[in-house]
Amino acid sequence: MKYNLTLILLVQLLFLSCVENFSFESEDEQQALIVEGFITNISYNDAASLPMDARNFEVRLKMTSPVTNVLDRPVVYAEVKLVDDTGNCWDYTDWSINLRPGVYVLEDNDFRIQPDRMYQLQIVLGDGRRYESEFESVPAPTTPGQLITEQIVRRQLLEDETTITDVDGLLLKYKLDPGVSSDEVTYNVWDFTTTYGYLALNNRDNSSPVRKCWMTTIYDHSQITLTDHMQPELDYELMFFDVGHQWLPEGISLLVNQHSVSKDFYQFREDLQAQEEQSQLFAPPPYNASTNFYPVDHNFPVFGYFEVANQNVFRWIFSPEMLDFVIPYPAWMQAGCDARPPPECFNCTLASVPPRGYLTNVKPDWWVD
Repeated sequence: MKYNLTLILLVQLLFLSCVENFSFESEDEQQALIVEGFITNISYNDAASLPMDARNFEVRLKMTSPVTNVLDRPVVYAEVKLVDDTGNCWDYTDWSINLRPGVYVLEDNDFRIQPDRMYQLQIVLGDGRRYESEFESVPAPTTPGQLITEQIVRRQLLEDETTITDVDGLLLKYKLDPGVSSDEVTYNVWDFTTTYGYLALNNRDNSSPVRKCWMTTIYDHSQITLTDHMQPELDYELMFFDVGHQWLPEGISLLVNQHSVSKDFYQFREDLQAQEEQSQLFAPPPYNASTNFYPVDHNFPVFGYFEVANQNVFRWIFSPEMLDFVIPYPAWMQAGCDARPPPECFNCTLASVPPRGYLTNVKPDWWVD
């Protein structure tokens, strides 16, 4: 089934975790369901022994609305179920009651994918419309390797899109472990979550529980990196980290997520990435991204992809020793707490939290000062 470019771009916005309302024009009077969800080999309880925050698996449902001309209308009161090819099933809980409309949570803290199973997501909306994903097999395990950091200077185009400047930074790369076979083709999707220290600069009490907090957000490094056909003798660039980051003086860390995925899901992510680049370059309209969902006994469109992945996580923590120069404390940060300081200058828990981010004054177990 072919759909128009407008809806493709809406799917892309959802997978880039944009939650703000977005106006658009649609020639299709049918509403389209957009689905985002994944399951992996790391359960909620497994995460307790890894350098990551525990999380349950979630499914997010949103509906395009040509009537109101607004994207991001969350879908509530749906039934969401996970099934495998042996007849097992798991129900997701609607978290609208927890002020998270459109979010459905698999509350089984021990659930993880099994290598010899296939999984399907089933969705029934409040009006009875039904959608199902294809049965997805578990892909190959993640390719073992390690993170490598290299200090470099990179030429970058500034936001004015006319000025090019040299930027000091750290290049984060991935290198396969010695002896890893390159015979098996694997498809890897990488994403990055940032946690940084947030200091209430006008709170001089070192023992105060609200002097330092830790902010976690996907927006500082929200790009997706794709790697396939990885070879042991090569280093693979994952991302460039600008050491001019505003919160670097109080410490910063990246959770690096490696997902080994199916060839079809990899192609889906490549399609979305290509469409984003083409739209930025004013290229001709891109082709339609694939989906593994289909409507059951109706013709209302659906977009998105149900991802089944083998997951590996790495915790990268910045250290001043990674650089051959000293980073000065940004003057503008101090100035922000001088004249008429806002409340967060005295209490870090009052700082603004970005959408789908969170703030805590409890030091993470994996944090290194």
